[in-house]
Amino acid sequence: MSDVRNDIQADERACAVTAAGSDQAHDRPYIKLFDSHCHVNEERFDEDREEVLARMAEFGITRYAVIGSDMATSRACVDYVKTHPNAVCAVGIHPHEAKGYREGDLEILA
Repeated sequence: MSDVRNDIQADERACAVTAAGSDQAHDRPYIKLFDSHCHVNEERFDEDREEVLARMAEFGITRYAVIGSDMATSRACVDYVKTHPNAVCAVGIHPHEAKGYREGDLEILA
């Protein structure tokens, strides 16, 4: 347990240095957050994606998951994470999109 505590304390020190070097005043502790479900990879963010990602980082979101809900959006998520190292993807077929399911889709997603 002490190794985990030491790692957390080291991360907190590193984050404090990062926050102190920022031109933004933070009135809250700087911690690393993971956004477990977002769609920032979608077309509707094409014009301001970089600004959205910058705001996420400003509030401590250092990693995030983009979500696929059908075959097309799942493929797009996989492509997105290839060029965005702080992103991971979750692929699948949402029940609302099940009408578009084709035999073999799950094997492709795996």
